[in-house]
Amino acid sequence: MKRWIIRSSRFRVKDIVILMGVFFMCFSFFQILITPMPNDAEREHEVFKQQLQLIEREKGADFFKNKLIFKEEKMEEAMERQISQEDDENIPKISMIGIQELPKPYHNVQLIHPPHKYEFRIQPDRVIGPYGLLKTRELQGHTFAGSFMKAALVIMVNSVVQSSARRAVLRRSWASIRDIEGWKIETVFVVGSAGTKKQQNQLSMESQTYGDLLQYYGADGPSSAIDKNLASLEWADETLPGDFIYASTQDDVIINIARVRDYLNERLLPLKPPARLVIVTSQDGSTMVSGQYQNLYCFDTYTWEEVVERNLERKRAVTTSQYAGDKWPPYCGEGLYAMPVTLARDISTVARALKTRLSPGLSDVFVTGIARRLLGRGDDNIVTATGDEVGWTPIQRFPMLSKKESKVDSSKVLSIPSPLAADMVPALETWQKWYGALQARYHIYTNLS
Repeated sequence: MKRWIIRSSRFRVKDIVILMGVFFMCFSFFQILITPMPNDAEREHEVFKQQLQLIEREKGADFFKNKLIFKEEKMEEAMERQISQEDDENIPKISMIGIQELPKPYHNVQLIHPPHKYEFRIQPDRVIGPYGLLKTRELQGHTFAGSFMKAALVIMVNSVVQSSARRAVLRRSWASIRDIEGWKIETVFVVGSAGTKKQQNQLSMESQTYGDLLQYYGADGPSSAIDKNLASLEWADETLPGDFIYASTQDDVIINIARVRDYLNERLLPLKPPARLVIVTSQDGSTMVSGQYQNLYCFDTYTWEEVVERNLERKRAVTTSQYAGDKWPPYCGEGLYAMPVTLARDISTVARALKTRLSPGLSDVFVTGIARRLLGRGDDNIVTATGDEVGWTPIQRFPMLSKKESKVDSSKVLSIPSPLAADMVPALETWQKWYGALQARYHIYTNLS
């Protein structure tokens, strides 16, 4: 009996071992069947990365310094252009001129974790709320790989607490557009502290209604232009993913949003390597790799080598103690400019570290000129987006127009509040003309009528 038990247990152990072996073999075979084979893009990316590492070992770790590497139709052609000594002059390089041309107060800026300067009382639910832009991104797996959300553009609009009329006009024009062919678009109005409790209550009600306000604790009047830009940049730095697109404008600007989207789609659409690989090296030796061009695009004016105004009776004049240089660095007009959030973060970091400030009327110079140049990447990263194309009008500004210039009945354009009836009709008519070209394309808008 004892022998039979021993023999039986041996057979059972043997059967179990055989069954386990068969099970693991079947499981491994099943894993092979369901595991997708690497596609051509993944294999090409791995080969591309290995070739980059091989070239760095042969030519030195700094060989790719100050070069932009673009993955084009054929990887071999791009690599040959990069490593060819004969074509070295044709390789796009970053101009390192710039920092040395700025006055001394702007040299040696300490960029190690500069403190955040702004606290926010109201934030836009349309971006951070449970049904906002960030939640949409999360539902798609934190990527732009799906067809529902191909890119995200967040437009920050500098406004003031009392300018609810202007905000109403924008909400009934270009700011009503939420999606154009997979590009998610959100508009955020930036204001400072309210002057009275009544104004704050009205602002809170406006935020609850539209969910598109960003309010920081700080100045809100004419002296707040730089604060508004820096608060917007800081909020984007803290809140938005790096491959979102950041834009800044004013509340008296009507934007041809479809044309702006199409322009940015060709230049800032997030692409994963090897579809596009951009390596940017700063003067301090730091390197950033991205799938987006790290450029600042000016849809308003683009100013190069402007002489600094010294006559203090004029609007944009500064003293030599504020800025000792003879010329401003290249900068964008405040009407509209756009850039990837990664670049906005860098500019925000530099601007927070600066102790020297310009007058509020020079906020465009301070942010897109001086702070941008202090990144140490030269001036090739600021680009005019207006171009010479016939009919290309990305924006149009409408400062508060006089009643004499507006004789059209506003009810014929859109149903808008009576305070807007006279002054803002030309702006709405311009938008209606631009919107006519967008109607034939897939888009989503918010109807506030």
